[in-house]
Amino acid sequence: MDRMSWKDLEKAASGGYVLTLVVGSTEQHGPHLPLGVDVFIPMGIAERVAKNIKGIVAPPITYGYYSQPRSGGGQTFIGTTSVSSSCLLSLITDIMTEFLRHGFRKFLIINGHFENMPIISEGVEKALDPTNRSHVKVLILNYWDLITEDVIEKVFHKDFPGWDVEHASIAETSMMMLLRPDIVQMDKATDDMAQRRLRYDVIPPPKEILTKSGVLWKATLASREKGQLLLDTAVREIVAAVKRDLL
Repeated sequence: MDRMSWKDLEKAASGGYVLTLVVGSTEQHGPHLPLGVDVFIPMGIAERVAKNIKGIVAPPITYGYYSQPRSGGGQTFIGTTSVSSSCLLSLITDIMTEFLRHGFRKFLIINGHFENMPIISEGVEKALDPTNRSHVKVLILNYWDLITEDVIEKVFHKDFPGWDVEHASIAETSMMMLLRPDIVQMDKATDDMAQRRLRYDVIPPPKEILTKSGVLWKATLASREKGQLLLDTAVREIVAAVKRDLL
């Protein structure tokens, strides 16, 4: 979208194109991955999805809701730069309102940061009103939720810890090796895990639920082949979801 003229965008809006918005974060992803992982991966997916539908990819939201200790390592790491829920909510609501003003009526929102999801949903709801709701369709998803069980088994070999603690580990590292190998430092990749894994939150978080590296599972088992499998699956399943529920 940011490389198009307003005239080109006007034609796309009136032509029924799907507008895709990526919502990510600027967050630590261990010593081997860059801070922009939660933007790079979903943008790579979004660009590939757009080629399989009448799609346009909007500039991404690159800041996300506060990193949580149990799923992103928390706010203690230098570089993790987060915004409040009210800030992100207003940003999503305002951007969606503008997209509607431009004339778009079909939207795909791909989330790349675990903590963002409920705020995205609320922001979209606030942008819709009785005058436009019946004419608008919005598909909101976490890309990792579209990875099928058979692919999870192939990638993790029955050693899957759950997406909440797969942070900076096999999946994200593998996809970054494929999408942006120039900014992956595999010689610094490490395997790590918290001493305790909680199913609830504690403020302030106990030190034993954090990791020193920022990696929450295993990064050394990543590969480009796994990245290709994960990426292809996410694109295929998202395209299918768009064709089934959005078009």
